[in-house]
Parts: sequence; C-alpha cells; structure tokens
Amino acid sequence: MQEAQTACPLPEPGQPALTTFYNGACPVCRAEMTSYRRTAESKGLPLAFRDVAEDATEAGALGITPDRALRRLHAQDASGRLYVGFDAMLAVWRQVPRTRWMGWFFGLPLIRPVSAWLYEHVVSWSLYRWAKRRMARAERSTG
Repeated sequence: MQEAQTACPLPEPGQPALTTFYNGACPVCRAEMTSYRRTAESKGLPLAFRDVAEDATEAGALGITPDRALRRLHAQDASGRLYVGFDAMLAVWRQVPRTRWMGWFFGLPLIRPVSAWLYEHVVSWSLYRWAKRRMARAERSTG
C-alpha cells in the first residue's frame, strides 16, 4: 500500500483528480461515497466515483480483481498513483472540503497506524462480509 499525499496532482481538463472505486453492495460504503459525490458535484470538484459492485471493468483495467475491489476501497489520482484501503480513504477525505480535516487528522504519524489497522482488520473486513452476505441473498432471491 502506498501512503496518500496531502493533495492529488492537478488533472488534465476533463480528467478527474481522483477516481474512487468503492463497494456499492455495502450500504455504508454506498451512502458515504454518495455523500462525497454530491459534495464534489456541488463544489465542481473533479472527482469520480465508481461502484465496483455494479461494474468492475475500470478497476479491472488497473489490475484490481473484482474481489479485491469489493474488499477494500481503491482510488487513483490524476498521475496514475493507486491508493488502497485506508490510504484511499485518506486520499478521498483530503479532496472533499468538509472532510479535509479527517484526512489531516487521521494521517498524523501517531494516529494513522492505529486508524489504518482498524480500517483493515475491523471496518473493511466487517463491511466486506456484510456486503457479500447481501449479494448472496440477492442472488438466491433472483435465481
């Protein structure tokens, strides 16, 4: 995993500064990313959000398998740098005006390691398992 920087490089016109790949089968993930998308759109920020549960094609082109895409948040900046897991969350927070303070705070040297561990071993794991159960249930009810 790569450590997120404070700000993403300036994108080419029409290209997002940050493209975030999230698990839309997870209600918490979907709600959070929808909120960030709305804020970005209202502020005219060059951010893109891709639901990998709906379409993992773009994530797959980056070498991210469907399961990995559902398991952890991924984000790619305008220079092509890929952020995974907690680093991706920091990158998103640092781009959205109302959450920049979280990107700063949770990125602090003493806070980041603990936060990253909790994200990887508690939050990400729990949300992934919940989303997988929901997807399996939906598949059973339609199949």
